[in-house]
Amino acid sequence: MKKPILYNVIFPIWLSIFIPPFTLIPLLGNLLIDSSVIYLTLKRNSVRLEGRKLRTLIFQAWLMGFVVDLIGITIFFLLEWLFSGKIDFGYIWNDPLSAIMSSLIVVVCGTLIFTVNRRLARRAGVEEPAAFRVGLAMGIITAPYLFLVPTAWFYSF
Repeated sequence: MKKPILYNVIFPIWLSIFIPPFTLIPLLGNLLIDSSVIYLTLKRNSVRLEGRKLRTLIFQAWLMGFVVDLIGITIFFLLEWLFSGKIDFGYIWNDPLSAIMSSLIVVVCGTLIFTVNRRLARRAGVEEPAAFRVGLAMGIITAPYLFLVPTAWFYSF
């Protein structure tokens, strides 16, 4: 039985209520960056993974990157709540405490990304020295540095 044409016309509009239309761009950008970092790190360490294992490693690393970002955002909200009024993440560079806390959150997230990706690489069959380097590259390159951009900048446009 064929689906009505109206369903195909309405479905994308309905979906955009829950997923903003520009969400796809950062998702693909993150996937491209994560894929590049993992692939190039493995290649530099002369590690070859079977295509399926490599794709699984990249996909899992990509998903876990979002989980770590959500953890970082949760920490932001908790600090905002705990220090109500003393930390201003809207203008983090105007206040030393806000700048230090934001920087620490980036370091914590980078460390979590390192740990998770090292484990994922080991699970994919990568030997420890190369798995360490994959985790390190992912932790340094894909840490959420945008947490250091004052959110007030986005409201000034």
